[in-house]
Amino acid sequence: LKATTHKDLLDHIRDAKTPKEAWDAFTTLFSKKNGARLQMLENEIGQAKQGNLSISEYFMKVKNMCQEISQLDAESKISDARQRRLLIRGLRPEYGAFTTAI
Repeated sequence: LKATTHKDLLDHIRDAKTPKEAWDAFTTLFSKKNGARLQMLENEIGQAKQGNLSISEYFMKVKNMCQEISQLDAESKISDARQRRLLIRGLRPEYGAFTTAI
């Protein structure tokens, strides 16, 4: 395992005596990174705004963030209803009539 591991990651398993210990070290390492990424995505999606994006670009941006959240943690999956609320909240003011209708 050590022979096939990238040198940047070797420090994390240098003291491992068995492959299981190395694997457990990687599990801990990457679950922390996934947790940090998940938190970053949650913050980003909470502040998502259309800005200069077209509607389709904005929708894809939010949808991609929601999908990535689901991939990182199935329990954190964002429902379709919440996705719609997030999308509507971030639309530019000129879509006010549209958001009111929805």
